[in-house]
Amino acid sequence: MSGDINQNVEISVLLDFYGTLLSERRLEIMTLYYNDDLSLTEIAELTGITRQGVLDSIKKGVAELYSYEERLSFSKRYKKQKEQTDAIASLLRCIRGATEADTRSIAEAAERIQQLNL
Repeated sequence: MSGDINQNVEISVLLDFYGTLLSERRLEIMTLYYNDDLSLTEIAELTGITRQGVLDSIKKGVAELYSYEERLSFSKRYKKQKEQTDAIASLLRCIRGATEADTRSIAEAAERIQQLNL
């Protein structure tokens, strides 16, 4: 079940946002597959279920994650917020001709915006 790398990264991000909403077992399987990069066979051996069971669990988990994102949009909003705060911080760093006090204030504002991205 190999998807393209962008989709795998996207699913890994969705796991970060919504993983705790999955059953404990499904979260374990999804984490082993997407974050730990284990094969279906390796996961089957570790969890004591069939390879097909692992595949079915992953497919259902992916569907659940996308369903949560469709309803809640946490990942989409986070990406948008990060883009905006990065742009603002960049603009603040580009201001020229400010006094030394202004420069310190601008630097502090840029630092606080960057902290939002943590």
